[in-house]
Amino acid sequence: MAVVVSSLWPVSSPLSRTGLPHIIVIGVDSLRVDALERARWRARIPNIRRFIDNGVHFSNSITPLARTYPSWMALLSGQGAERSGATINLRDPQRINRDDLLTHDLRGLGYRTYLAMDERRFSNIDETYGFDQVLGPDYGAADFLLGLVADLPLVNVLGGTWVGRYLFPYLSGNRAVAHLYRPGHFSRRLEAHIGGLDARRPTFYAVHFCIPHWPYYWAESRFEPRDITTRWRGYHHFNLEQYEAALTEVDRQVGAFLQQLDEAGFLDNAIVVLMSDHGDTFDSEDPALPRPVATDLLPGSWGGHGTNIFAEQQYRVVLGMQRFGGEGYPAGKVTQLASLIDLRPTLRHLLGQSGHAGLDGISLRPWLEGGEDVVPRRLKLESGFYLPAMENFDQEAMLEQGISFYELTEDGRLQIRREMEREILRQRQRGVTDGRYVVGSIPDAQGRTREWFVADWERDRLFPLGEGDEMLCDAACRMLLEDQEALYAPPREAGAAVDRNPH
Repeated sequence: MAVVVSSLWPVSSPLSRTGLPHIIVIGVDSLRVDALERARWRARIPNIRRFIDNGVHFSNSITPLARTYPSWMALLSGQGAERSGATINLRDPQRINRDDLLTHDLRGLGYRTYLAMDERRFSNIDETYGFDQVLGPDYGAADFLLGLVADLPLVNVLGGTWVGRYLFPYLSGNRAVAHLYRPGHFSRRLEAHIGGLDARRPTFYAVHFCIPHWPYYWAESRFEPRDITTRWRGYHHFNLEQYEAALTEVDRQVGAFLQQLDEAGFLDNAIVVLMSDHGDTFDSEDPALPRPVATDLLPGSWGGHGTNIFAEQQYRVVLGMQRFGGEGYPAGKVTQLASLIDLRPTLRHLLGQSGHAGLDGISLRPWLEGGEDVVPRRLKLESGFYLPAMENFDQEAMLEQGISFYELTEDGRLQIRREMEREILRQRQRGVTDGRYVVGSIPDAQGRTREWFVADWERDRLFPLGEGDEMLCDAACRMLLEDQEALYAPPREAGAAVDRNPH
């Protein structure tokens, strides 16, 4: 079967018989891909597992930058961070390309567009991104501050009620205020909203569930906030235990959401995507990390997400698709390297829209329809904003170390100072992957030179790559090394000198 790998394709209308389908995107924060494989974790996610097993599972999928906001922008824009502008959480929205997104594609076809998130501190996506309505807690500087001081009796009592939503808009249904957050309240709010929508009109509904994100506890969990601060350092298995409990809870939310969609008639004709924005790693003892872990040579954290491009479980994402109410896609696993940047061109292709030359992703429609060819690809990976305090998730130290990077806007939001963006990008790890190898570079403390490393995700190995050591790589690895300069070279005028250390 011929495989379409370009962002351009002939206009077609494969859905004319059934009409425009609803487009549903279900995001699960920090869901590791090995949760689908490890028996202990698989048992905790029956709804997620059932969806993935009954659909097309793109088992070799990545995010270009393992943080929530850049991942969702990759999905919405179909572009890498440097083209969409979503290079950093809390970047000035005026520097983000919000006028050419999937939401605008769909609104042009007559879709209503909705987004629901239960944590918006670092993912400030609002109606200016092409959504008719965004559900979730208000966001702004108050969201950060109240999350630390919101343990008051009145707040605790009213937090999950309509009175609490009115009095405390930053707290209600807010995963960031972990000790007040109740997953069932967020699910019931989704149910009420979905029940008020007209299923006869094509709808784009995106939802993001954040419970598997650190700190892994919530109002009804058996873990206490003090456990996190007193037991974080070195308690790898404790973190895994918390994470497992969070998987159980988010799976209930996913199952409830799918049932709500079904009962409201939205699954009579729908394309549904289930994805994670990134994975997570816990510390240097995580069995999923490559060996040897060269912590003495490789600065940065092996815990969390977006901190280390060589940590496979940070950058691999869960990605599955199903077609409801029409001719279904043949269920099965697809090993083609895919990325969250592919979802916009894929949905455009499925809806019969013409190709878009400005997209970095490719259409996955051939593989949805049973294509078996594997096309080699090379995709960028970048790390996120890193602070030393992230090593131990010390929130007070993170605030102290990071405060100089932010400013308060007139409308009460936190955003990155423009003059600090270059410093943040200078510290960034950059790499290229073909789905097996990651060839990447990290800056020294002054950002003047870069050291090179290679991770072999298939063999769980990591090693430094010095000058003359290219023979440690096979041909595919050496090709990635050669691609680095071309892929990361900044736009330049003809005849200009190449910047060999681009920021």
